[in-house]
Amino acid sequence: PTAPAWRSDLPEDALTTALAALEGPLRVYVHVPFCREQCLYCGCNMVVARRQEAGDRYLDALEAQLTALPGPVQREASRLHLGGGTPTWLTPAQLDRLFGMVRSLFSWTDGHASVEVDPEVTTGEHLDALARNGVGRLSVGVQSFDPVVQEAVNRVQDPDGIRAVVEGARSRGIARINLDLIYGLPHQGVASMEETLTRAIALRPDRLAVFGYAHVPWMKPHQQRLDAEALPGPEVRAELLLLAQRRLIAAGYDPIGFDHFALPDDPLAVAAREGRLNRDFMGYTAQPDMPLVGFGPSAISQLADRFLQVEPHLGRWTRAALRGSLPVVRGMILDREDQLRQEI
Repeated sequence: PTAPAWRSDLPEDALTTALAALEGPLRVYVHVPFCREQCLYCGCNMVVARRQEAGDRYLDALEAQLTALPGPVQREASRLHLGGGTPTWLTPAQLDRLFGMVRSLFSWTDGHASVEVDPEVTTGEHLDALARNGVGRLSVGVQSFDPVVQEAVNRVQDPDGIRAVVEGARSRGIARINLDLIYGLPHQGVASMEETLTRAIALRPDRLAVFGYAHVPWMKPHQQRLDAEALPGPEVRAELLLLAQRRLIAAGYDPIGFDHFALPDDPLAVAAREGRLNRDFMGYTAQPDMPLVGFGPSAISQLADRFLQVEPHLGRWTRAALRGSLPVVRGMILDREDQLRQEI
């Protein structure tokens, strides 16, 4: 069941209890909630912050939380993913600290860590920090190359800056690149989408995600600042998605589901061909089905027969984390019927 169907009456220590019983390898997700600006399309759990001291307080809380974890001191992690927010909002030194504290508890093979980045705040020093900490894949949030669309959604980015991040990552040994695009944004039409796809394909990313914009201003009040009259209607939205599918398949990408595309040698495409593709709350994955443990405000964990989400509010999460708590606020324990649907 999706998150709106989850219960809010689970005990606060439900995640701590579940972790104590875990055995074997797992996947680790860390949510870094900070962004420099509020992108008006965003549906993620984030806070706008411009003082780096906020990052230090967050890392203090995360360290206290990790130190208090039950179970073995060192666990095997098949993959680490940093999402947000904007993980590269943190300084390079703060990123080093974050990776160090996670690595003190979880071991993973170099190249099996991935990070979401905003090209506008990601410097060469950030890329150096990611490379020396074993990151093998970047997810680059582009959304649109059209300056009119960028202005409308408060996500202004220089195409040369995007290219510099992609090329800089590759030159440092971060070999795998994902690009995220969005269709259905204000002022977005066929010509706009054509230009975005042309520029994206020229960067030759290993994967592209082409997400449909979800306009839910009653849930995300900042979306009220968007010009709703400029949003494309359902027919245009469908045309934009079909255009993306045609262009990307013609450029040599394999379609994965409705909105993901991967080069034929990418592990996602290989897994799809071999019938090994899995999906979790973060999307498609080539990883075998195994527990996923999330840290940071709003992070979701997927453990055997349950989904658990911790406190999303940064202040409340920080206070709980400094006490060493993993404060669960809602979740879902799957019955047998739920598990059968999940397997299908």
